[in-house]
Amino acid sequence: MLRRSAMCTVVALLAVPEVERSPSMADFANQIRTNADMVSIYQSVQGGGLGPAEDMDMS
Repeated sequence: MLRRSAMCTVVALLAVPEVERSPSMADFANQIRTNADMVSIYQSVQGGGLGPAEDMDMS
C-alpha cells in the first residue's frame, strides 16, 4: 500500500511540465522503468487516467 501511494506521488510529479528538465527525476523515472515491480505498480496507478504522466514510456 505504501509503494502504491508513493507511486501516485510520482505520477503526479511526472505531470508537471518542467519535470523533464530535472536530471534527478529523469534518473528516478529510469529506475522505475528498470524494476518490474515498480513498472507494475506504475501501470496500475497510471490506469486511473491521471493525465500527462500516461506518456511515460515504461518499455
